[in-house]
Order: sequence, then structure tokens, then C-alpha cells
Amino acid sequence: MENIPAVLGEDVMSSLVLNGDISKLNPAQKMSYYNSLCARIGLDPVTQPFQLIKLQGKEVMYATKGATQQLAKTYNISFEQKGREIISDVLVVTVKATMKDGRYTDEEGAVSIAGLKGEPLANAMMKASTKAKRRAVLSLLGLGMLDESELDTLPQAVKVEIHQPPQRKSATDHPTIEELEMKRQKKAAEYAKTNPVGNMAPPPATNAPAKPQAPATGVKTATGFVAKQNEPNKGGYVTFEIENYLQEDGRFQMRFATNDTGIVKTIAKKHAAGEKVCLEYKSVPWKKGDKSGMNYEITDVIQIQEQKEELPF
Repeated sequence: MENIPAVLGEDVMSSLVLNGDISKLNPAQKMSYYNSLCARIGLDPVTQPFQLIKLQGKEVMYATKGATQQLAKTYNISFEQKGREIISDVLVVTVKATMKDGRYTDEEGAVSIAGLKGEPLANAMMKASTKAKRRAVLSLLGLGMLDESELDTLPQAVKVEIHQPPQRKSATDHPTIEELEMKRQKKAAEYAKTNPVGNMAPPPATNAPAKPQAPATGVKTATGFVAKQNEPNKGGYVTFEIENYLQEDGRFQMRFATNDTGIVKTIAKKHAAGEKVCLEYKSVPWKKGDKSGMNYEITDVIQIQEQKEELPF
């Protein structure tokens, strides 16, 4: 899991740290922050333990029922009801939450019971207890955020979708992994039909590496977000452009190329999820007639190591 990508401005960091407001983060940064927070406290992001609401011009995360359940199980938190009282038609329940190491906290959950009898009253009592337990879990772990059960007290809050994938403008814009693989196989097969078996190396193309003149020297890494993913060329090569990586002349993006299906799928998945990639590549010089240049051949995709620094909540 990565931490928040790129260098954030002072106003963005101030809003994030002081108010928990992530509205100024771009979609990729939001997803990275979300994943980092999950990794930091031991939650599975696939279960969507947090959701977003827009409240008073800010976008803040709140913990879902699944988040507090996972946390209580992961950290072996036990609960004890310490008290129950009615104050002006409001039922207040106090719960003590204790961790295995002895740390504990007392939190309250309150619901209105005005005019309630029978089953509605019983449901309200359980809701007050649930509120107290969830607040206790979040407080015990230092998560200063809202709980899902508190949203009914905030009618002005609007839920915001954080997991929605980017919309495709057309069938050819940002092809899916399956489409990319089908095109690669089709073009590779077409090339194979027109070339002898003993000469299967693909010719140079405008968006793929030319045939190298010499073996690669040295292995380097490039880490960042995928700025562009190109369709396969005749030889089945797919090229990727990584943000902030320019060629030596500083005018054009470096194009990192591969015809390895596994590598293509891995990069495409991370690109679709808005995650950083770390590419291991070789610089391969080429020459064709009086023209020459450098190809950047991807050899592997490296798992980015999680940083241990504290994240703002």
C-alpha cells in the first residue's frame, strides 16, 4: 500500500490534518489515502470499511458497521455495559470497551425514545448500545471520525461514492484488461502469419521498442502513476507512460514497453485502481539506418514497500 502520492500543497495538508477533509485530493490520492488508512489499522479495503460524506463543504470519511466489527475482532476488544439512564425522553447507554493489553474507554450512545413502546422501544435500546460500542471502538483506536449509526442525526450530509471507477468516454478510451489482451493476441497472431518461424522478432513501430542493437546495460526503476496506456502494436507490445518521467531532451514522455501478458495485466489493474506502479526496466539502445534512440523495456513490476510513518486521520 502506498501513502498519499505526490507532494501536496500546504492548504491541502492543513485541511486533511486539521479537519479530515479530503475534498482537495484527486481521485488517485483519495484511493491511496483510503488504502493507506486501511493498512495502517489492519482493515481489508475490499470490504469498504469506510465511506465518504459531504458535510458543510467538506468531504470526510466515516466508519461503516463492517469497520467497527473488523476492528473489534482484530484488536480483541471486549465490551461491558456500565449504565443506562433516561434524560428527557432520551435513552443514554454507557459502554466500557477494553483491549487485551488493558487499555479501555467509556463511551455513550444516545437515542430518542419519546412515545416508543414494545418492539420499537426494544430496537431503540439496542441501537443506543450499538452506538456506544462503535464509538468506543473508534475512540479506543484513536480514530476521530463519525460512525455510520450517527448519520441519521446529520440529515444535511450527502454520501459520496469513493469506489466508482472512472467513466470511459468511448469504447477505445482506456481499454479494459480483457480488451487489451485480445488485441495483443490478435496482432501477435497476424504478425506470426506473415513472418517465417525463425524470424519472429517484431519490427520497430512508432509506439513500441525497436529491435535492440545491444544487450541492456543496468536495471533501473520508475515509480509513479500511469499517465497513459497505449494499445498493442503489430508485435503485441504495449507501452505505458509514467507521470514525471521524461526523455533526456525533456520534451517527450518516456515510454516503457513490454509484451509480457502478466506484466501488462498487473500494470493495467493498478492503473484502473488509481494506484502507483513501480517498474523495473532496462535501457536498450537501438539504431536503424541513420536514426538511433533508446527503448525502455519493462522487466518486472515491483511491490511498493509500505512506509511506516504515521498517517493523519
